[in-house]
Amino acid sequence: SGKVTDKAGNEVSDTEDFTVDTNVGRISLDDISEDGYINTTDTENPLVITGTTSGIEPGQTVTVSLNGKDYLTTVKPDGSYEVTVPVEDVKALEDGKDYPVTASTQDKAGNAVDAVKDVDVDLSKGTIILDEISDNYINAVEKQQSLEITGRTEGIEAGQTVTVNFNNVNYKTEVKEDGTFAVRIPLVEVNKLVDGETYVAKASVADAANNATIEDTEDVIVDATPGTITLNE
Repeated sequence: SGKVTDKAGNEVSDTEDFTVDTNVGRISLDDISEDGYINTTDTENPLVITGTTSGIEPGQTVTVSLNGKDYLTTVKPDGSYEVTVPVEDVKALEDGKDYPVTASTQDKAGNAVDAVKDVDVDLSKGTIILDEISDNYINAVEKQQSLEITGRTEGIEAGQTVTVNFNNVNYKTEVKEDGTFAVRIPLVEVNKLVDGETYVAKASVADAANNATIEDTEDVIVDATPGTITLNE
């Protein structure tokens, strides 16, 4: 409040209310593209970026920055927000690069907050290759023991699940640090293989960005019947 008196002794005054707001709100970003990766499918669609705030009044402006461009929105009544990155801007992101996404806002008192979350652009499907299985043949001796099926990958992250289907049974394993993988077919399943038949093993995997599943196949022939030899008289 304030007051003043003129030379005649007349006094006037006025008051003005104000609020002290020293509480800094918060803003957070959800995982970009749900899993933190932009894959080949994602580049064909607009990218929706979402997040939440607390202590920020509804209607306050939120600025989301990606790859040098700003996208504006406002805080909803429930504290959430979202922006949509046009598909042409998504296509402009480079394969193999990691991009920081920044969201910033401020409350009505001017207290500013921001948050950062990275998104990886991975447009490469990778490869998977099955090794030759048991020299392409399962003989009588090998039919009495378990069978190891091995292979290797490129462009697939360690820890990704590999599924090997053999004789209609799925066997799961993980990609090792060197890109290789291996599964073992138990003896009870090897015993079910029919002599003279050809079996196809199929290995499949997807990278961490969930690009299209890649596959490879390898044949193996079961030959458990020994041949014969006859000496002439």
